[in-house]
Amino acid sequence: MIVSPKGSMKGHNLKTWFIKNKGSLKTLISGGCGLLAVTFAGSPAVQFLFGIGTGALTKLALDALDFFFSEVKV
Repeated sequence: MIVSPKGSMKGHNLKTWFIKNKGSLKTLISGGCGLLAVTFAGSPAVQFLFGIGTGALTKLALDALDFFFSEVKV
């Protein structure tokens, strides 16, 4: 077991962090894509629908990619 002193990043593994937090990261990326999509829409109603739709489709695509690249028991 690696003991990391306070203020040190010894033993930190970024890949493990991504794996443990991938649900939150997918949600943040989806929200960001939705906000980015809103900047290209006209009226507030269209912005709302376009932002929600883009965010939902982005989350769906990220979930599909995660399922494709992960080992899942069926």
